[in-house]
Amino acid sequence: MLATSDFVFVHVPKTAGRFVRAVLHEHFEVLYEDELHPAYDEVPERFAELPAVCVIRNPWDWYVSLYHYVHKIATREPGRVRGHLWSRVMGEGRNSFTQSVRLACGLREVDGSEPSWLREMRRLDADYYTAVHHLHTGGSSKLSVMRFESLDTDLPEFLELHDIAVPDGLARRLRTAEPVNTTKRGHYRRYYDRHTRDLVARTSHLAAPYGYSY
Repeated sequence: MLATSDFVFVHVPKTAGRFVRAVLHEHFEVLYEDELHPAYDEVPERFAELPAVCVIRNPWDWYVSLYHYVHKIATREPGRVRGHLWSRVMGEGRNSFTQSVRLACGLREVDGSEPSWLREMRRLDADYYTAVHHLHTGGSSKLSVMRFESLDTDLPEFLELHDIAVPDGLARRLRTAEPVNTTKRGHYRRYYDRHTRDLVARTSHLAAPYGYSY
């Protein structure tokens, strides 16, 4: 999460949050920042009434990004994976992509203590990404949403909507800045079979409402 004097950015995992924060640091005075992914309802009181925005991402692409991220961490820092919020649903980097997606879209019970995202999956009857998104945003209608795929137009539009001056060069910077925290991977369609493709479509609460299709 990041706050300026004019707005708040809520960082949902694996939606270009580090990239957006880096660009915002270049163009705005940042008054508050918490890198531990706090939820929207945890915004400090002095910023609570400011306009707020987060990023949404194509759910099929989101799972590919998360899968490669988990495997990268499992290879480089195996101890860091154990106990992390995605460790169970992603098999701590041991599962195949197909296994990971099947768990992410169908897991309802685990041994031991239940993480909050699992309870949210059951409550919403939804997939893992929907649960993670909802935990961070609370489903609040006050929170604006930018699309991962069109940040260079969506962020300036958000600022203009709330009468916040759009810094010179912001859109160009969003188009041309080097990505942050990326992994080597192919196009998301290369990873899905018919079953996993349809599984995401059936369980995601984020695809159709935001205009995403496979």
